[in-house]
Amino acid sequence: MNVNASPTKTSLYFSGYTKAIGAVVVSISLILLSTEETFLELIIVPKFYTSLCFGFLIAMLLIEFIHWINVLLDHIYSWQQWQRRIPLQLILGVLPLICLDWLLVKGMYFMAHDNFEESGFTEKILPLNTVLICMAHLLFYLRHRYLANKAAQAAYSFTTTNPAGNKTDAQLENLTPQSNNNDSVTSGANEVETGVLQTFPAKAPKPVATFIHHGYWAVMEGSIQNKKYTYPVTEIVCIATASVYGDIYLKDGRNINMKFRKKILRKCLDPDIFVEIKGGIFFAYDVIAGIQSHGKENVVILKEGNRSDLPVSISRRFFPTFEEGFSAYQRRKN
Repeated sequence: MNVNASPTKTSLYFSGYTKAIGAVVVSISLILLSTEETFLELIIVPKFYTSLCFGFLIAMLLIEFIHWINVLLDHIYSWQQWQRRIPLQLILGVLPLICLDWLLVKGMYFMAHDNFEESGFTEKILPLNTVLICMAHLLFYLRHRYLANKAAQAAYSFTTTNPAGNKTDAQLENLTPQSNNNDSVTSGANEVETGVLQTFPAKAPKPVATFIHHGYWAVMEGSIQNKKYTYPVTEIVCIATASVYGDIYLKDGRNINMKFRKKILRKCLDPDIFVEIKGGIFFAYDVIAGIQSHGKENVVILKEGNRSDLPVSISRRFFPTFEEGFSAYQRRKN
């Protein structure tokens, strides 16, 4: 089970622009290291720009591989489980990329009709590329920690300067009353949550007839270690999916794997309970204290006691919808 995962395509890792700039810097640096000529001497050589284009494409491809490998591992082992994650990080994120880098560069030399063996790439550049790949994984980890801490500090700042944000809101079921059958699901799920993970029942509780409530989901189905469980939507903080697979973040701090597409979530999640802040990332209104601006970026401020490891950046596309929905939620609450 994932404890501290980073949903795919979130601000917990680098943007496409940042990765592109990194690829340019790496490709230029490696070209300079592979020759005795200065940069001013190289820029007047037409062949330099061909090498730069190929180098950029290779570097960008490797960085994207590192990104998706980290996203994949986030759904298997979190960074907190480093004893298990690091071996997988080396096996999946370093060794295959070294081989891929070697093959791509050899192909580049073949297309340019140059002698790959005499280039010195294997002896000089490949060891350096190995170090750079390891450093890239380290940068992904540091970026993850930086933004997680930033979100936690923003939440602390908001709650200390806005005492009203510390007040407990009414439960979401007051907004959309559930039937008696659904209450039994809620109480049953709460009993499971208070137990130790190893004591989960071997057989998952079955969804009841009130799985759909007023046209929207009243409970959601997820899995832990291939065992399926259902949880009331009132127990959910955040739902995040990239395409098909994603995570349900619960209020007790645990993550549950799920398999739902974005368009299904948009159709079946109650807009009075959940709001989408970025493509495929939904937050429950009752855990949101407000929003703060960091330059051009707007972030969700979670109420005190909620998780600090979640992607809280609001995309420009969804900001108007978020602002309107959150204002409507506050009016209903008051």
